[in-house]
Amino acid sequence: MIRNRTVLAAALVVALLCSCSQPEEELSLRSSAVLVEEEGAPGVPSLPAPARPVQGAPQGSEIVLGMVEPLRFQKVDFEVPGVVAEVLVERGQKVTQGQILATLETEERQARLDDARARLKEAVRALPAGRNRSGGELPGYLQREMQARLSEVEERARYRATDQRDFQAKVSRGADEEEMRDMVWDIARRRNEKPRTEAIRRAHGEQLSIALVDDLESRTRQLEDALKYSSLKSPLDGVVVGMSVRPGQAWNTRSLDPAFEIVDPTALVVRAEVRSVRADTMKLREMVWIELGGEHVVQAGVKEISRDLRSRVDLETGEPRTIRLVAFELPSPLPPGVDVGTDARIALQP
Repeated sequence: MIRNRTVLAAALVVALLCSCSQPEEELSLRSSAVLVEEEGAPGVPSLPAPARPVQGAPQGSEIVLGMVEPLRFQKVDFEVPGVVAEVLVERGQKVTQGQILATLETEERQARLDDARARLKEAVRALPAGRNRSGGELPGYLQREMQARLSEVEERARYRATDQRDFQAKVSRGADEEEMRDMVWDIARRRNEKPRTEAIRRAHGEQLSIALVDDLESRTRQLEDALKYSSLKSPLDGVVVGMSVRPGQAWNTRSLDPAFEIVDPTALVVRAEVRSVRADTMKLREMVWIELGGEHVVQAGVKEISRDLRSRVDLETGEPRTIRLVAFELPSPLPPGVDVGTDARIALQP
């Protein structure tokens, strides 16, 4: 016993002498125990994340790694192209459903809409009388036109009956080939008589007038929609976590980056890959212990177990394994500093 104390005292003396002979620096005493600290701290030995225990979890709990993800997440884009006039929110800002996030410049579109509306009004006035009426008695010229066409149909019907009788009569009396050919030619000429030039011109004019009105109506609706969608509104209550627009930017509807990304901070879960053999034994609302960001530990319940099996390669053994995605419900409010993308370690029930 005395010898051990002598050896320990000698070791302490040597250490003090060495510290006196070296330049002054902070004295650091370390034990041989494994410290449970933040991973990656220089000079501090630590266990791999899946092997470290989670505070409060039962001994022998299986540890899986996950990440905080939103249940309600939405990408928001302008539905029409244009130049961004204003951006009214910032990244990290809370927004409410229907709140305007940004607007496009509308002066040019408004001027084009005013012009289209004026031209449409003139085109409607230029339509033939009665074309714009939804009911009531037809105008005189349409009644006369209908009567003329009815008389023409009746006359052609009489011609058809007469032609049939004459044709049968000539066949019965054995008319020669030339006589029959002349009769067929005469019938074809009468039945394909060209309409009067004035009727053609008038019908063509009516068609052009109607087509112009249809085109201007379509253009007006497009411009009205473009103005309507020039204000981009939030589709839900949440927090802006991403944005790619700025004032003066030319927005293209084919842009790969969404204008805004919004999440609902009250509906977050931790999603993790769990071995299928373990996931198959889980039950909804089964309690687990979750360490968030290496600091906070909360208790949570199983919210969702995916039915789909996925294949993974075990990094330690190199063997293939099957997993299921499992979502764990988080309490609200969350501990400070916990947000979408925060790393999590989940201790499952033994």
